[in-house]
Amino acid sequence: MCLLETAAQAITDTASGRELLSGVAAAKGVTTNCNTPMEARFMAEVARASAGVDLNVINPILDELIGMYEKDYKTAPAGKIFDDCYDLVTLTPSDEYVKVYDEAAAIMEKLGLKLGK
Repeated sequence: MCLLETAAQAITDTASGRELLSGVAAAKGVTTNCNTPMEARFMAEVARASAGVDLNVINPILDELIGMYEKDYKTAPAGKIFDDCYDLVTLTPSDEYVKVYDEAAAIMEKLGLKLGK
């Protein structure tokens, strides 16, 4: 859910012409150690993919995207902390988190945004 929310924010910021991306705030920004570089990467890739896309295309993408997680917003799982998502020695994402990332990227592509990866 975190990556999908990140995508919605990145699309909205980019499509509206905002001068900056608001950044990632996993766990509503109130829990420590819940952000990783993967969320920032996803935000950047989604922003690049949505840059210049007509609003008549963006709006249905946002409607469908937000509809995927909106009903779960109040009961979303806490998620994992950085230590659970990354190898702390090599600072690389875990296979599990790469899979989560790839699934979110596939959703974005299904919605019509081709990510750079």
